[in-house]
Amino acid sequence: DAPETLTRGIQQLGLGISFAVMDTWTKLPLNESTKELVYFDSVAESFLAMDVVFGKLLPPQYNTWADLSTDEATAELCMIGVGAWYLRGAQSSKDAGHDVPDGATFECNLEYMGKYPTRQPWIGYGHTIYLGQMPSDGTAPKLLGIWECHSKKMVRPGDHHWEIAKAGFRCSLFTSITLKEHLTTSHWIYGNYLMSAARETLKDNHPLRRFLRQFYFNTAAINWNAKEVLFPVNHIGWRFFGFTDKSWVAYFKDLFSSFSWKSFPQTFADRKLPESFLKTWPLREDGCALFERYADYARQYLGVFYKDDTSLANDAEIRAFWKFFDTHLKWKLPPLSKENLVSFLADLIWWVTAGHHYNGAIVEYLTVNNGFSAKLAPGKAAGDVQTFAQALSIIVFTGARMPKLMEDWTHLFKVDSWDARKQQSALDVVRGFQDSLDTFAEELEERNVVRARLGQKTVNVFNPRILETSVSI
Repeated sequence: DAPETLTRGIQQLGLGISFAVMDTWTKLPLNESTKELVYFDSVAESFLAMDVVFGKLLPPQYNTWADLSTDEATAELCMIGVGAWYLRGAQSSKDAGHDVPDGATFECNLEYMGKYPTRQPWIGYGHTIYLGQMPSDGTAPKLLGIWECHSKKMVRPGDHHWEIAKAGFRCSLFTSITLKEHLTTSHWIYGNYLMSAARETLKDNHPLRRFLRQFYFNTAAINWNAKEVLFPVNHIGWRFFGFTDKSWVAYFKDLFSSFSWKSFPQTFADRKLPESFLKTWPLREDGCALFERYADYARQYLGVFYKDDTSLANDAEIRAFWKFFDTHLKWKLPPLSKENLVSFLADLIWWVTAGHHYNGAIVEYLTVNNGFSAKLAPGKAAGDVQTFAQALSIIVFTGARMPKLMEDWTHLFKVDSWDARKQQSALDVVRGFQDSLDTFAEELEERNVVRARLGQKTVNVFNPRILETSVSI
């Protein structure tokens, strides 16, 4: 397909240039002396600097935060912002192994990061934030305290260290969501496995490979570049965050070795959150609704080619595809069946589209210096200018527009070797999937109207109209 080839070539050229520029950063001096670190005089100054230097280059921003440093905004960050990924019912002090504020109902726990040393002068990662009961009006609960792993102290609202503790939590959150969920899980686990399994076990015209092809567009190229440019010590990823040489490598090693597969909907069972809350919680309500759209698509598509479990199991390539997910990491998939394959395909697609966007499209948190920072000096409630610029530079270089989920992908299913009736049925399913996504987008927009009327923050992150089709950037 000539247009697709040309588009891919242009995009890869742009990516190559971007990563080549990023790679030159290893030759730049790295200023990490507290005496020489430079800070903005105000939030307004940081915003102006961002707008002048990076404003026109940043990717689209679908949400805004007036001031992420306030208690109210931090609570919203945990309930409906990217911090919601770690939200769960609060543990008791006995289970936590340290002090827990009275009345704590929710927590976002990032203490797993506390064992990884940081370079001088940066503070250690690892914070847990505690929130109270959910107000009856549906707004975010109050903050009750933050546990700091590096100081082994509970900091409460009103303490002189409170603003610094909140900044530390945002720093741990940004680092974890970027390195764990975005880079490791979305890119290097889900993206790589989806692409590798499809290409190594399925022939080019196999129905399942054609089904998956749009969802691994450019994945090999972007993940190879990420491995070469972001991962090595002293390269841009290491420079951007505060890990030591050894803890940087150990962190990623632990992420891979601790990986345990559960589908996105299954993850909510471990959170110990009440069903009444889960029912209207955007992460679950919107995220699972999109997952079901993907599952319906996979179910209808597989039905064109496989009438039952037996016909599916008789396909040697399908069996090889299923088995592939225990070749390196042990996914421990359930026995192969049509419905288990449907659920697994939905999960793969969810992670390389919605999961990738949720955990990676975070420009809204980076446009002011008191938002997210990848590393913090002791006693500081905001990042330094160098760290602020590093974050925006990465967003610019990795924010190029890529093919969208809601585009015309029917050319992938025009396969001459297929039975004509099956080909037409497959095309009908593909077009129906796009219609289903359009309907879902309208439902989300109507849901956000209701949220806005109730004084709640709108949530756009799962709108299929803004999602990219793969881990391609």
